[in-house]
Amino acid sequence: MSSDALFELENVSKHFIDNDTLLNKLHPNRSHTSVRAVDGVSLTVHDGEILGLVGESGCGKSTLSRVALRLLEPTGGDVYYKDENITELGSRQLTEFRSEAQMIFQDPFASLNPRYTVAKTLTEPMHVHGIGDSKAERRAKAADLIERVGLSAQFLDRSPHEFSGGQRQRISIGRALAVEPQLVIADEPVSALDVSVQAQILNLLDGLQEEMGLSMLFISHDLSVVRRICDRVAVMYLGEIVEVAPTKELFRNPKHPYTQALLSSVPIPDPTVEREAIKLVGDVPTPIDPPSGCRFHPRCPKVIPPEDWTGSHGAWRALLQFKTRLKDEEVEPKAVREQLEAKQGSVSHDDVAKAIYRDNILESEVADDDTSLPDEVDTAVTDAIDALLHGDRKRAVGHLEAYESVCETREPAEVERSATARVACHLEDDQVTVPTAGTPGTAKDEVAMGAASETHD
Repeated sequence: MSSDALFELENVSKHFIDNDTLLNKLHPNRSHTSVRAVDGVSLTVHDGEILGLVGESGCGKSTLSRVALRLLEPTGGDVYYKDENITELGSRQLTEFRSEAQMIFQDPFASLNPRYTVAKTLTEPMHVHGIGDSKAERRAKAADLIERVGLSAQFLDRSPHEFSGGQRQRISIGRALAVEPQLVIADEPVSALDVSVQAQILNLLDGLQEEMGLSMLFISHDLSVVRRICDRVAVMYLGEIVEVAPTKELFRNPKHPYTQALLSSVPIPDPTVEREAIKLVGDVPTPIDPPSGCRFHPRCPKVIPPEDWTGSHGAWRALLQFKTRLKDEEVEPKAVREQLEAKQGSVSHDDVAKAIYRDNILESEVADDDTSLPDEVDTAVTDAIDALLHGDRKRAVGHLEAYESVCETREPAEVERSATARVACHLEDDQVTVPTAGTPGTAKDEVAMGAASETHD
């Protein structure tokens, strides 16, 4: 661990076995699939720091938070708290660790025991961890705690159903602080609340963090929330960390195309500043079978073309997407034929071929103004479509295999931007050659500039 690190994750993974039933456990030789929810994540939370963790829903943020506190056992990797590896702790030592590390859950309506009064909710953790010499002392601490989170001590004998969502989340925060932790993991603590209440809870967390000297891992999908409260931000995509940087640096000059796309959707409170939103095409791939190389490459608006590519960047993206859709069996000639027959009646082999070419190349949603393919590539695409129409999908994909990106074939190495920032992207790696020929969007300086000139602080 680094000298000022309070909490550190090193190459942490969490894989879930699909269809993990008792019957399958009794037959370990049966084949099974693994859901790679978290894959090789390394993060550090420094003493007194709020580290934000952002990403789309389903990227593994919440799973990582539970693995970090060993609410879920990691598949691999190590988790350190004050130089102690908590993955090796026994149950008694783990209880001691949890007196110093607590969690605030997303849903205040589900995270509170409906049978407990507020007093019971706050004093039970104190009792478990040996805080307070008597019930009276613990109740006095609970009264002080409930007032610190902005509620009245008169509420101590009330039940959760008597409170609003914002009030319940204040109680949840009080429960997390009841054992006087040094580390708090907040998993989407305001996402279930009204916007008007979110600001109050954020102000509360910010004030308590400063007052108590807390370190915090703050998880959210809302970048505007993270920008307000966090010192540094880590960006997660499909189980991996793609970029980490101080908050101001990340918002002013994001390096990873995924980060740039996320930031482009954040509203700018200045009507004189124009910024075009970066549209991500396609769904997030399944963590059961994540893409090879850079996991973001099937959706990346700046995916690197082959070194000898001479067409436009949009044409390259259209070709790559078509190849991916062929592999994933998303291009179905039968469905195309049925659609054409519904419109025009009689349909020929050539009609179906032209429709597939038009939909996936000429009018692809990722194509630019110049959709023309280099002659050799155009021939390969035509041959691939012909093979597909003759029922040979494997041969169809084979016609396009020669056209591949380094983003497909190699996992990006982490590049240190500074002592506190890093990014995992081939565009930032000096060891990776990016074609300089072709239309705008293919050269490294053109491909990488993106949101650097568009973000506004």
